Amino acid sequence: MLKLIRSTKCGERLKEIGKLNATKEVKSNRFLIVDEKITYQTHAGFGGALTEATTSVLNKMSQAQKESVLAAYFGKNGLNYNLARITINSSDFGYGNYDYLDGADASLESFTLKNEETRAIPAIKEVNKIHGEKIKLFASPWSPPAFMKTTKTMNEGGKLLPEHYSTWAKYFALYLKGMESYDLKVDYISIQNEPEAKQRWESCLWTAEEEALFIRDYLVPELKAHKLDTKIFIWDHNRDEIVRRARITLGDPEVRKHVYGIAYHWYVSDAHHHLSIVHNLFPEKHLYFTEGCVEMANKVLVPLGEMGSWKHGETYGRNIINDFNNYNEAFIDWNLVLDERGGPNHVNNFCEAPVMFDTKRKEVVYNPSFYFISHFAKYIEVGAKRLYTAHDIEQKFYACSYLNPDNKIVTIIQNESDDDVSVTLNIRDKSYIALFKGRSINTLVEV
Repeated sequence: MLKLIRSTKCGERLKEIGKLNATKEVKSNRFLIVDEKITYQTHAGFGGALTEATTSVLNKMSQAQKESVLAAYFGKNGLNYNLARITINSSDFGYGNYDYLDGADASLESFTLKNEETRAIPAIKEVNKIHGEKIKLFASPWSPPAFMKTTKTMNEGGKLLPEHYSTWAKYFALYLKGMESYDLKVDYISIQNEPEAKQRWESCLWTAEEEALFIRDYLVPELKAHKLDTKIFIWDHNRDEIVRRARITLGDPEVRKHVYGIAYHWYVSDAHHHLSIVHNLFPEKHLYFTEGCVEMANKVLVPLGEMGSWKHGETYGRNIINDFNNYNEAFIDWNLVLDERGGPNHVNNFCEAPVMFDTKRKEVVYNPSFYFISHFAKYIEVGAKRLYTAHDIEQKFYACSYLNPDNKIVTIIQNESDDDVSVTLNIRDKSYIALFKGRSINTLVEV
């Protein structure tokens, strides 16, 4: 028997439609087949980013609103998020540039995480309390301190000066040890957020070769010296160039030995199959999605009237399914919460978040994207195995399936067309007939 949960453009949100019984009647519908005997990658979880923007907006809510939002994301009865991305130094989603030093201190003697005591640290501790156990943290820098760079500014790209490779590696170690002093373990780091993007905000350019050199000769020795077991991810940029970057950076056997995985974002490219190429080239490496959002930087990309539109949720669902079907193991969304403008952002690089807070009306808004993520995160458990899933519907229809640790199969189906589609499902050699409404996302759970 299967339980059907559905959300639709016409207003249904995580509605339990009913239970489907197996049938011997196989109609000439479209088919979807799930084979539990063919398994792929293991699911590592869902999460989002605790940027300065997110933490500041959370702090503008009432305590009850704040606790409700965090429980909706991290609570066992919510999405049960077990991951969070945090920034090393500042990012564009905040009020301006900052680092952890007192001026151009190459000695790093002034290093302190006091800046994070009103930003990420208290938010993580609240999340851990609500989740009931410590979540896993993924930390990424947008830029080293300005004095370490060719441009002498955190913004507008530039590169890390060779004489500061060692300094920057030590900075990583100080950050990780510093977080431990607050009883917070950073489980994963990437070398650089979007290393091929010169942005008007915090950014720094790295070639694949430079990333490999930094890892091998500077970062790994520094982590070993401090007995840190934080896992290293490379790339942390878009799918379009992930194959090239992985081949070059991991071409050095010594680097390959020390890299845990490849992180990526969804901007620019829909080349989901690039993930499968990387998996086949480096099957022992872990693919994590670490950032994606609906951008609103110029009102042309996303007119204000489209804030919270259904199609933005569809963007989430389509990307999650297609990435899962190409060996992605974890989905970490961008900002967990933003204000009514899609900020704060110190360079006006606004975007939409699944949850937004109208600071004038003091209202929390759950966008369709939140419910799309819910159809996955509420039902696919950490440790689940992706299953072979195939269908004969060619246009605007997406599906993936997982076998949870309790041996129950979960199947998520997104019908992005305007038309209802009748489908004969074959799961565990049993047939079920289901109608998937136009412009809907659906979760089927074995009961």
